[in-house]
Amino acid sequence: MYLFLKNFWKTIAWACVIIILSCMPEDNIQSQKWNIIPYQDKFLHLVFYGILGYFFIKAFQMHFKINRLNSRVFIISFLFILIFGIILEMIQEKMIQSREGEVLDLLFDLIGFIICFVFIYFAPYLKRYFTKIKG
Repeated sequence: MYLFLKNFWKTIAWACVIIILSCMPEDNIQSQKWNIIPYQDKFLHLVFYGILGYFFIKAFQMHFKINRLNSRVFIISFLFILIFGIILEMIQEKMIQSREGEVLDLLFDLIGFIICFVFIYFAPYLKRYFTKIKG
């Protein structure tokens, strides 16, 4: 259990941040001066779930001692993000009066994760490429 918490504490902490923000009544969010660009909530879904995906992938790799990304890491991480997103959207729809669950939010959650996965996958290649150009 200690090893699991040691590896996944960032994932758990970030998931808690997402849960807290997702469960805030919409009245509190709309009253703030945060809405400065159109569809800002979709952008935030993309960013927040991309970060969650990053933490999960890195923790999963560390916990199971996997050096390279592969289809198993992708599928397990994708399912984690998908299930987490579905549960939160259902909570918003059924339990929080001023919030609605949206399929589009879930889509942006998954797009954020996929962008993150592609970034992690290609980062070593880009690092080698730019090191080669520089040196």
